[in-house]
Amino acid sequence: MLEDNVRKPSGVSYVIENRRIMTRLMPELIRGCASAASRTTRPIFSASLRELAPCGVTDPTVALLTPGPFNSAFFEHVFLSQQMGIELVEGRDPRMHGPQVVHEDGSRAAAELTVLYRRIDDDFLDPVAFRPDSLLGVAGLTAVLRAGNATLANAIGTGSPTTRACSPTRRR
Repeated sequence: MLEDNVRKPSGVSYVIENRRIMTRLMPELIRGCASAASRTTRPIFSASLRELAPCGVTDPTVALLTPGPFNSAFFEHVFLSQQMGIELVEGRDPRMHGPQVVHEDGSRAAAELTVLYRRIDDDFLDPVAFRPDSLLGVAGLTAVLRAGNATLANAIGTGSPTTRACSPTRRR
């Protein structure tokens, strides 16, 4: 089966770190390559996420939604959030405040999260809409998305679990 990285692309942090190390160890080799500089990757990705803000939001708060430190890609989640200057949140961190997703990190006032780059599978994203036993997602998130008060950078349904669920070999 082909891997689907539309839902939650993995590995970009390793590319950035490898490029940084190679630039330090072998600068002449990297200068000779005709490839995009890693220093442009982060601002472009960050700007792309901010552009996904719901209509009328001029200063969006972007967050990377992670399953947490027990996930095999947690290093990447931390790295990306730090490099892009965005919030890193676990499903238990944000809470619903009316039709908004709000995050309080203890060091400042609550911030409305308007763009989420999720690294959680569909089934675990919202225990109200999907798996009620999920401890990874944000309860009520789907309702906020439907109301147009937040945006998922990688939408529900973009990924291999949905593809497998619709395969003819699986009965409903």
